[in-house]
Amino acid sequence: MDLAYVFSQAPGDSPELRWGEVRDVTRERLQPEGVLTERDTPIIDRLWMSAVIVCIALGAAFFDEIGWKPGSLPTVLALGSVAYGWIRHALATTARGNRVWLRLLLTGADIVFVGAAIYVSGGPSSPFWPMFALPILSATLRFGLKVGLAATCAACGLSLAVLATGKFTDGLSGLNLSRFVFMIAMFLLFSFFFGTLTEEEKKLRQEILALSRTDPLTGIYNHRYLLDVLRNELKRAARYDEPLAVSMIDLDLFKSVNDTFGHLAGDKILTELVDTLKRTFRATDCLARYGGDEIAVVMPKAGQHEALAALERARDAVARASFSGPNGQSLRVTISAGVAVFPDHGEDALTLLDRADRAMYAAKNSGGNRVQLYHPSLAEMALEAASTLDSRSQPLSTT
Repeated sequence: MDLAYVFSQAPGDSPELRWGEVRDVTRERLQPEGVLTERDTPIIDRLWMSAVIVCIALGAAFFDEIGWKPGSLPTVLALGSVAYGWIRHALATTARGNRVWLRLLLTGADIVFVGAAIYVSGGPSSPFWPMFALPILSATLRFGLKVGLAATCAACGLSLAVLATGKFTDGLSGLNLSRFVFMIAMFLLFSFFFGTLTEEEKKLRQEILALSRTDPLTGIYNHRYLLDVLRNELKRAARYDEPLAVSMIDLDLFKSVNDTFGHLAGDKILTELVDTLKRTFRATDCLARYGGDEIAVVMPKAGQHEALAALERARDAVARASFSGPNGQSLRVTISAGVAVFPDHGEDALTLLDRADRAMYAAKNSGGNRVQLYHPSLAEMALEAASTLDSRSQPLSTT
């Protein structure tokens, strides 16, 4: 197929899909265990830290109502909460802000900070005990159920330590212990409920991500994700001055297979073809279903010789393989392949795909079952003429 009617490119602009303007939210990178994206995480951080600062500031303003003695301590705590929020935000927005170890460290610091605020504001009589729910919720949404439960256990252990300290004569009284047990139950239920929800949403997001990237029939990448992979690999190849090969592979006489044996048999052959190709190419090569029976292959760090050798191996493996036909028959099929290499034959994704496609049709027009490297004389080839090869009625080889 000619790529001219599928893609549009303005002079000097990067090529874009006409129909690809809608963003896929599943492309945003998730946190390792939770359901928050990189965009959501700083929002949650700001919300909970703002709540902590407001609560402590209000406590400092109305210290007489909550039992604080007049003095500098409430003011110092209020200013300290603001300073902690600023330092925490500065650390979270650094280049290492998305590192798991740093976020876990900040979560632990949040719990310790709340515990310290409770301790200096009266211990058992402090109004800030409910604030433990904020870092627990943040940890659960960010890292999932296990870390949320661990944060709950850490908060409960710190709470028990505050009550057990000798500073408060009624710290381990029956009333305070009853409140402590109730708080443990509430926080555990809180973290378990939200942790379970995040685990389920995480699974759903992973399934959606897989569906948005893979072809449902063959299990390899689809057309849309191929473009993302190819563009990223081209950037890497240009940065490190490395070659990159793009190939288009097409089954010869596949229309005859569908006409003779039906489309279900054709689908079966296509899936077996993909399995054969997977065993032939490297693990670092990317296979994607471009459309119909066309398979695109992105081969990083492969020049002309490496790409041609790999495609010859694939062509030979397919020619030797037996494919399943109806009624237990074994069918023999062949492939034609075209290859274009970066930067010799193009420097952007669409140009390389187009030229690999033209080389593939040149291989089909030459009789099929061959590999063709792109060269400039193919640019004037009429690709529509290649359809005559598949439209011819020719007998299929069966065994």
